[in-house]
Amino acid sequence: MALFFERRQVIRLGSLEDILAHAHYTLPESLDPAYDRRHTPWEDRDEEPCPLWFNVRLDEFGARIIRPDGTWGEVGVFSTIARDHVRTIRGMETAWAYVLDLQSIAPGDVVEVHWKYMVPYDNNWEATQGWRAFEWMDNWSRLPSWRVFFHGALPIRDQRVSITYDLKHGLVLDGPAPTQRLLNGDAVTAIWQHKDLPGCIDEVNARPGEDLPHLTVLLAPEDYRYWRRDRLSGMPIQQPHWLQTIRQREAKAEFWRRVALKRIPDKQNRLFNEFVDEHTGHLPDSAGAERMAVLHDRIAERFTYEDDHLWYLDVDRGLARMGEQVDEERLRDISRYDLYAKLANAVKLPYTTAYVLDKRIGRMNDRWTTPMWDNEFLLGVRNGDRVQWMHPKRTAFGWLTDELPFYWEGSSALIMDLEHLLQDDPDPALFTDLPVMDATANVRVTEYAFEIDPNDTFLYGTVRTFLSGQFSTMARSAYTDAVIDSTVDPLYGKRSMDAEGLVLLGELSTDLNTSPPYRFRANAQVRVDDAVRLEGDGSLSVDLSRFISHVVPSTFAAAERNLPFHWDFAQDDRFIITIKGVDGIEVIAAGSRIDASSPTARLQRSVESIEGGVRFESHLSVFATKEEVADADALENVLDAARAEGLKVRCLMERTEP
Repeated sequence: MALFFERRQVIRLGSLEDILAHAHYTLPESLDPAYDRRHTPWEDRDEEPCPLWFNVRLDEFGARIIRPDGTWGEVGVFSTIARDHVRTIRGMETAWAYVLDLQSIAPGDVVEVHWKYMVPYDNNWEATQGWRAFEWMDNWSRLPSWRVFFHGALPIRDQRVSITYDLKHGLVLDGPAPTQRLLNGDAVTAIWQHKDLPGCIDEVNARPGEDLPHLTVLLAPEDYRYWRRDRLSGMPIQQPHWLQTIRQREAKAEFWRRVALKRIPDKQNRLFNEFVDEHTGHLPDSAGAERMAVLHDRIAERFTYEDDHLWYLDVDRGLARMGEQVDEERLRDISRYDLYAKLANAVKLPYTTAYVLDKRIGRMNDRWTTPMWDNEFLLGVRNGDRVQWMHPKRTAFGWLTDELPFYWEGSSALIMDLEHLLQDDPDPALFTDLPVMDATANVRVTEYAFEIDPNDTFLYGTVRTFLSGQFSTMARSAYTDAVIDSTVDPLYGKRSMDAEGLVLLGELSTDLNTSPPYRFRANAQVRVDDAVRLEGDGSLSVDLSRFISHVVPSTFAAAERNLPFHWDFAQDDRFIITIKGVDGIEVIAAGSRIDASSPTARLQRSVESIEGGVRFESHLSVFATKEEVADADALENVLDAARAEGLKVRCLMERTEP
C-alpha cells in the first residue's frame, strides 16, 4: 500500500522578496505545519517545515511561467536532497526530502507548478511480520493519525482538495463536511472547495489547530501490527494504533512490577533499592506519594541526563544498568520510562502514564491522537484526592513534582495504566485534562539598583530577580543550568544579568522553594559598561532598553492579522530600575507615562523621583490568554510599548549640600 500526494499550484510572484520566499519547494510538503515543527528550535521556526517520512519517491515535478508580456516557457529547477535523522524507540532512521528551487524567475511572473510523490506505507512488509512487526520503522509508524489544513502561508484565491481512497483501506476522515462526495464501487473521492482563504497558517502566536478548520485523518488498514488474540478464546481483536504503540513504549511494565517482588536482588536491584532507602527511609511506607515526590525531585535537580545517541546508532550495545544509573546520579534516555516504573513499584504505588501534546499544536481526542511514538509522557500517582504528576527529564534541567510547562497545562492527555495495557479487548481511549496552576502565581520581578557618577561611564549596583509560577518553570533553568526549553521564546532564557554591557561581579546567589509555585530568587553585584552618555545639553542619558525583556514577539502587524493572538500564559511581569547619584549628587529625571492596553493585556511605564534619584518601572500585565482579531490594533500598541526599543532616560545632576 502507498499514499500518493499531488498538487497543482498557480502563483504570481510580485517582487524579489516573493521569489526568495516562495519559489522554493520542499517535498514532501507539510500539511500540518504546527505539528511538523514540534521539535524545531524556536530560532529555526522560520524555516519551511517538512514531515519526516521515510522512503519518499518523487514521481513528477514540473513548472512553467507566464511572463508579464504574455510569453511563456518551461522553468528549470535546482534540486538537492535533504536528509534528517529520526529517532525511534529502536534506533535511528533516515528521512529525506527533495529541495527544489525554480530558475530564471523574475518579479511579475506567474508560475504554474505541478508535483506528485509517493509515500510507501511499509517498504519492508515482507520481513515485518510476526515478532518483527515493530522492529523496522517505516511510514506505518508516521501515518496512522494526521491532519490536513486548508490554509497556507499565502492567500489562496481558489482551492480544490480531494482525497481518494478505497473503503478497504480503513480510512476515516473527520472535520468539515466535503463539498462533494463521489462513490464508485469501493473507491471514494471526497472533495472540498474553498475561495479567498487568507494566508495565516504561520502568524506569530497563532494556534491553527484551535482556530482554523482542518481535516483529521485516521488510517487503520488491516495491518497485523494492530491485531491481538484474546488469551482465552484465541479470537483476533483489532487494536487501535495508539494502544499498540504505547504497549511497545511500556513493554516492560508488568516485568518491573514482578521484579519489585524479588527477595534475592542482584547487584543492579541492590543498588537501586539502596538509592530508594537512602532518600525515602525517613518516610513511612504509607506515604508512597511523598516518597515518590522526593525521588523525582532528586532526579530532576541532581541527576545528569544522557541522550544515548550512540545507543540509538547501535554503537553502544550495553544494558541499561539502572542500579548503576541511580548510584551515579544519571538518567539515560532509554531508561526514562523503565526507571520511573521501577521507582513506582519500589514504593508500592500503582501509577498512570499520561501522553501529552503541546497545546500550541492542538488538542488530542479520540479522532486525532497523533502517531504517539514520540509524544512526551508524564507519570502520575494518586496523592489523596488528586493525581501527582512527574515528568522524567529529557534535558540537563528537570521540572519538579507537579510542575508542568504552560504548553501542557490544561491540555488533553491520553492516559494509560497497567490494567488497560494488558487487556486484550481494548476500551476507548481515555483522556484527562492536566491541571492548571493559579494564574496569579505567574510573577516575575526584576529589580536593578544602580549608582551613577557624572565623571564615569559605568553603572555599579545590584540586580535581583524573583520568578514564580510559569516564569520559574520556563526561566530558572537559564540561571541554574544555562539552558532553556528550545521550543519556547528565547527571551525566557535572557537572564537579568545578561543585559548588554553588564558584567557580573562575584558569584550569583540563587534560592529555590521546591513547593508550588516554585519561587526562585537570584541576586548579583554587577557593573554596566558604557551605559552613560553625555548629551549636548550637558545631561546624561542612560539606555534602559537593554534591561527590559518582556516576553513578546519581535514582530506583529495588526493590519495583516487573521487569527487570534495567544499569550503563553496570564502573567505579571515587572522591570524596576532605580538610579541614584554618588557623593551627595542627586539625580533628577523627567519622562512621560505610557499606558497601553487591550482586552487581554496592559503595559504601564513610568518615571518618578525618589529620594536621591529616580525610579523607572515597566509593568506588563496579561489577564487573559486569547486576544481576538478585532482587538489587534490595541494589542499592537501594547506589544510595541513592551519591546522598549530605543528607550532612554535623561538624568540631570544636582549636588546636595550637607
